[in-house]
Amino acid sequence: MRLRPSGRQRPRQAAELDKRAQEPHDDVKAERARRDHADEARRTVEAELATQRADGARLTQRAADLERELEAHRERSAVALDQVRADLERVQEQGKADAAAARQEHAEALAALRKQHEGELVRLKDAHQQAMHEQKQRSVDVIGKLEASKQRMESELNAARKGGARGDGPTWPADRRAGCPCVPKSPPRRRRFAASRRRVISDGREDEDCLDG
Repeated sequence: MRLRPSGRQRPRQAAELDKRAQEPHDDVKAERARRDHADEARRTVEAELATQRADGARLTQRAADLERELEAHRERSAVALDQVRADLERVQEQGKADAAAARQEHAEALAALRKQHEGELVRLKDAHQQAMHEQKQRSVDVIGKLEASKQRMESELNAARKGGARGDGPTWPADRRAGCPCVPKSPPRRRRFAASRRRVISDGREDEDCLDG
């Protein structure tokens, strides 16, 4: 004995049947969409292939034109090369003649220049000896002045040391003491002043400035 579906099961079964009946229609639609997409892709590929073929034909024609131009250029280059070789031979011959003349002229100019240089060298040697003699004389004069200045500074320094040892301070004049930064301002700084005086004497220029004002 078969059981009849209840009232609640009937709509569910109907929906199941409708869904199953709709599946073939959905499959047909999907297949049509895939076929349309494939046709569109095929048409795109065919158009691209036609474009590539046209480009290939243009490139082939361009290559043929370039080959003809290259051949013509080779012929023109061969003619120009022959002309250049002929010109080069002519220039080389002319260059050899010019080089021989230039060597002769250079030898003559070099001989004249050597003679002039020898005379100039003798004159420069004489002038150099005279300048060295004058420089030596000036150096002797400067050394004499430096020796005299050194002796004068040593005398003044000895006098200053003697005055410091007695305790009555340096013996420089008041106007020199006022302008010399090396002179101590108070008796307790005499030892430090003597040390600074020894450092100043090692230079010579600062000592001369301090002593001469």
